Amino acid sequence: MNITNSSFFYNKLRIKGATLVKLLSFIGLLWITSFCLALGEASFEFIGFSQDGQYLAFEQYGIQDGSGFPKSEIFVVDVDDNAYVAAPFVTFLQDEESLSLEQVRTANLNNAQSTLDSVGIVPENTGQKMVSRLPTDLFADSQNVYFPKRPVLALYRYKVDDSDYSATNDYYQITLDTQPATSTNCEFNDGVNYPSPAILTLTLRDAETQAIQVLQEDSSLPESRGCVFEYVIREVYFYQRFTESETIEKVAVFLNSYQLGFEGPDAEWLVVTGAISDFDK
Repeated sequence: MNITNSSFFYNKLRIKGATLVKLLSFIGLLWITSFCLALGEASFEFIGFSQDGQYLAFEQYGIQDGSGFPKSEIFVVDVDDNAYVAAPFVTFLQDEESLSLEQVRTANLNNAQSTLDSVGIVPENTGQKMVSRLPTDLFADSQNVYFPKRPVLALYRYKVDDSDYSATNDYYQITLDTQPATSTNCEFNDGVNYPSPAILTLTLRDAETQAIQVLQEDSSLPESRGCVFEYVIREVYFYQRFTESETIEKVAVFLNSYQLGFEGPDAEWLVVTGAISDFDK
């Protein structure tokens, strides 16, 4: 059984005798390692926040497009800074030996455990899921999502006094905007009309005060992110914790980014995070 573990800035993957080296970049958006899957989309698991909401961890995993080998990646993020705490932990099958995806995932979790413990990640401490959009939800607005400012009311369409949220403006709106990116690394010469690469801006708006907070704003497309041509909001989590002196509020927006893969478009997971404790105060 030959498993490769890596917590460095790169990972090596043997594909039918060849070695692929994929450099990881920490520039700009929290970019997720190239993770081409036979089914076109990596699976996702939100591991959890730390108790104070300062950190979070999540995993993407699946069967790689082309090689058919299982792979797992675990990411640890500083929520306030919208940045990695450490290089992603990557575990993948290195040769043709039989190994299940669950075995690879377990090995990777063991590899990352000391870092998860050091920042206080609490498994299943995910806060409240406010938005979830399946890729099969064909006509959902994947560029704008809305959720109540008070997570305790998130299960209800209407407030306690029966008023509609749209009438009271007691909600947040997250908006995803994309623009064409200029990148010489995405030029192809085989005559195929490929989708144009894109960069994104993600904002959070308080509908009551009309204040807008920029969570992420790309100025250029990092080479390491690949030739992403589309972004879609998939899940939003809201973390709220009360202390004697303050109310801590954090948001984590999980997106899919799409680029061309071996068997069609491949979806990878990325996250944009921020603190909104003082946003509407």
